[in-house]
Amino acid sequence: RVKASTLDEINLHTTTDPQTLKIAKELAPDERVALVKLLTKYQHVFAWSYNDMKGLEPQYYQHQIHL
Repeated sequence: RVKASTLDEINLHTTTDPQTLKIAKELAPDERVALVKLLTKYQHVFAWSYNDMKGLEPQYYQHQIHL
């Protein structure tokens, strides 16, 4: 598990419709730029909401607590 203090949150979309990811703070500046560019280019492959997971069976993303 990675500590939150070692991560930077980046927004790949807009301020009104954020799509955020966390990346390591320890990346070299050129690595960070390359990674952000890559993630931005392929942001369409990520599921940002449940609506983006059409066709996926709910049993794979729903957690149940049996009481």
